[in-house]
Amino acid sequence: MERKGRELVFGLESPDLGGLVALGGDADVKTVALGVEVAGANTDGGGDIGDKLVVVGILLLDDADDSFSTDHIDALAGSVEVHVVALAGDALVVGLEPSCLMTLRDEFVSLLPGNEAKALASRAVTFGEWMAREKIALNLRPTPTKAHVHGHCHQKSFDTMAEVTATLKLIPDLDVEPIESSCCGMAGAFGYHADTIDVSCAMGELSLLPAVRKAPEDAIIVADGTSCRHQIKDGAGREAMHVARVLAMSLG
Repeated sequence: MERKGRELVFGLESPDLGGLVALGGDADVKTVALGVEVAGANTDGGGDIGDKLVVVGILLLDDADDSFSTDHIDALAGSVEVHVVALAGDALVVGLEPSCLMTLRDEFVSLLPGNEAKALASRAVTFGEWMAREKIALNLRPTPTKAHVHGHCHQKSFDTMAEVTATLKLIPDLDVEPIESSCCGMAGAFGYHADTIDVSCAMGELSLLPAVRKAPEDAIIVADGTSCRHQIKDGAGREAMHVARVLAMSLG
């Protein structure tokens, strides 16, 4: 890596991805949960970053009251401030879950205007952006198959899909093909509610799920979003993988 010894805060979208921090090479990598709760979590704003700190990202808003009262907005801003303080410094924040990472670059800045939130937003990058920025050389085995890639809505809206496909193309012989699709329809917990599940399924059937069903059995289905992977599993019966998992699978 160009920045030998640089500290990274590696956002984990689920605890079982912890081993992937080894991709940090010579960097001092610390892990922090982005979007998942950790038992015994400490969110007192003390500034220490460790395995027990929770940065809930999009979950702050996903669980928000529909009325968005002034009191609720104030409470959200207070929660955001805790995490901005905890992640202060110059470390890169590398997020695996697009919606949680992009919350640091979007909603956090709106809920807590000021230099601190803006500074954090400037250091928050997706896994694909990090790979492209650091140009990490990996010993990857040839994988002679096709990868069908579904883009998360946050990746599309922030124009970071090019980094995803570029990262996958690091794998020799892997044929990378983006899926032309709109929102998967899950949209966080939207697809799990009884009053919205029909709309969620209909959205998935517009393009994503039919494309996945047509993909050969030996093809890899790639989706960085947790919700997207659940929608693909439930609607098409296929296991989708995060791009980081595809890299890990191909490591020599």
